Amino acid sequence: MKLLKINKDHRDFLAANGLGFVDTECVLPRAYEKGEYLFHQGEQLSCIYLLYSGKVSISVTAKNGKTLLLAICTNQTIFGEIEFFTDGLATSSAQAMNRALLLTIPFAQLRDVEGNEKLLYFLGLTLAKKLTRSIQNNTTNILNLADAKVASYILLSNVDGRFKANLTKVAELLGISYRHLLRTLEELCTQGILAKDRHAFVIRDIDGLRALAQDCFVSMDIRLN
Repeated sequence: MKLLKINKDHRDFLAANGLGFVDTECVLPRAYEKGEYLFHQGEQLSCIYLLYSGKVSISVTAKNGKTLLLAICTNQTIFGEIEFFTDGLATSSAQAMNRALLLTIPFAQLRDVEGNEKLLYFLGLTLAKKLTRSIQNNTTNILNLADAKVASYILLSNVDGRFKANLTKVAELLGISYRHLLRTLEELCTQGILAKDRHAFVIRDIDGLRALAQDCFVSMDIRLN
């Protein structure tokens, strides 16, 4: 993780997303490389994270050690607002999927203005959006819509149209068996949506992939305008 200096673009981003009232002198930009964790499940948080650019995966680990993917977040996503209200430990883990830049705001600075109706509206709206997303993702997980989960994961994690990953880990994250994942990938190839290329899969039909994904795992929480 690398600490950066706040600039005009960062300030404009905050203002455009309903956080113009925040004292930007307290905002600290942080850059994370692919694979780095922003925070781990069970960690004590001290700030809210705003995803300025890049992609971040959110996952939860059960007591049996298995990890389940909850969301893949793109810019305009917020993390830590639950912990801001509960003053509790992180309920999930956040990991950068590529180079990600986040703007962090200390809880202490936000609590100085916690009576501000704009702040309460902002945090309430982001929590409402996350609840909606959680209901959608739970429906997908409970009904075991493997096609949607696999398609969405490929859509959100591919690099220049190529998907290459540890399939054993992907199956665990998606909550499906390794064999089920392989069958789904083979079916997507049969349909002409993907094509196998040595140790990777190439996207051949992006529209078909999007139709299957059904916005599963997608999260964009903070835009108010």
